Amino acid sequence: MAASPIVPFWKVLALGVCAMAVGPNLALSAAYQLHYSGLHSWLALLGAALISMLVATAISRFARRFDITASILSFAKLTMPRSVTAVVAATLLLGYLIGPADGVLTEAIYLTSLVSPASPYADGPWVQCATVILSAALIGACAYRGVDVSARIATVLGVACIPLAIWITWVSGSSFGFDIRPELSLKGVSASSMCQGVFVAMAFFIGFDGVGALASETAEPQRNVSRLLSSILLIAGLTLSVGTLLQTPALLAHSAALDAGESPTRIMVIAGGIPSAAVTADVVLAMAGMASLIGWLNISAIIVATAAKEGFLPAVLGHNHPRFGSPHRAVLFLTALSIIIPLVMIGWTRAAAITSTIYLTNVMVLLWLIPYAIICIAAVRRLDPREPRGLAMILSALGALAVILIAGAALLSPINRASAAINAIGACVIVVASAIVFNRGPVQSEPGSRRGP
Repeated sequence: MAASPIVPFWKVLALGVCAMAVGPNLALSAAYQLHYSGLHSWLALLGAALISMLVATAISRFARRFDITASILSFAKLTMPRSVTAVVAATLLLGYLIGPADGVLTEAIYLTSLVSPASPYADGPWVQCATVILSAALIGACAYRGVDVSARIATVLGVACIPLAIWITWVSGSSFGFDIRPELSLKGVSASSMCQGVFVAMAFFIGFDGVGALASETAEPQRNVSRLLSSILLIAGLTLSVGTLLQTPALLAHSAALDAGESPTRIMVIAGGIPSAAVTADVVLAMAGMASLIGWLNISAIIVATAAKEGFLPAVLGHNHPRFGSPHRAVLFLTALSIIIPLVMIGWTRAAAITSTIYLTNVMVLLWLIPYAIICIAAVRRLDPREPRGLAMILSALGALAVILIAGAALLSPINRASAAINAIGACVIVVASAIVFNRGPVQSEPGSRRGP
């Protein structure tokens, strides 16, 4: 079996930027967060980025010590009791199995909305189904060829849209004279509302830990995990927070159009006095969304293949392609799920599919916050008896506290009844999945390779 080719750090960084959908999210984050956090949407996104940074500190502690694919599940299997590992496995694997499918469904809805003016049948289920199949097939073909090919394609599609998203943000800000003073006021902000807002904003950062798995394709994986995670979160956190700060006033002024289904990019360029650029902006950002899906599928496939090799999933999913070095069987499995799940949801919900994706995203946030809290708590412990307590351990403790607070706020004080019901269903699924993994999962084992303290 051929070994995976060594990929330059800049390529995995570019793929990570695409996987985090920095360009598309810059154009959409303010509109997504607006109904939850209003003028303080930028603060919720900044809070989510800072919490993710704290979690990244905990992950980096384990990555520097263990010479394995940098995933929370792998670290849990080596350092935590089997019962805790079962919870981590159940939540993370559910997230990585659902994630690409959720992204494909969202992208399909976005693409069909672009062609709706040209065809009266664009919003029908058959067109949406065709878009799902084509989108999933494209991202699956890219991921099948491996990280190197995926990075080249995703970079062209994803990074190229960032200047456009920045331009849209600038145009939006200029429409009200860049007056951000009302947003900088903390009047009316409570601890409860901020925790709820940060929970929603975490939708833009969940799964960032999977980007660390891409470091396994580089020449110095253990050193590059910390570099990769910190770089990605710094880029995404600053971009989304500043972008939302500039976009929110214009979107609030046109909230009726937003509620009516207008694209936020269309609203912003029209507010800036350039309506002719609306369609072009939507097309480019749709292509960038495809780039994000390519990155997501690569990350998910690596995590699923690693879990299969460690006994959490059927071993057949853990094989690499003899020529491309990609986890091709995991790619094919996730591609199939990315077709089946959206088709089922389209057939079940019909016109309400976009609502289903929003609630599904909130479930994914809940799924990821659990292992984030666990990895932070585990990182507070000494990994070696001779290890002194340091800043990384303190930051990990703060990360654990912050994650528990925002997850607890979402469960105890949900945003609305629908969210309460979805969270309850998600919690039940987690309990059942954890029990299954505990009873059928692999026996804990010692690490195959460790770094000294």
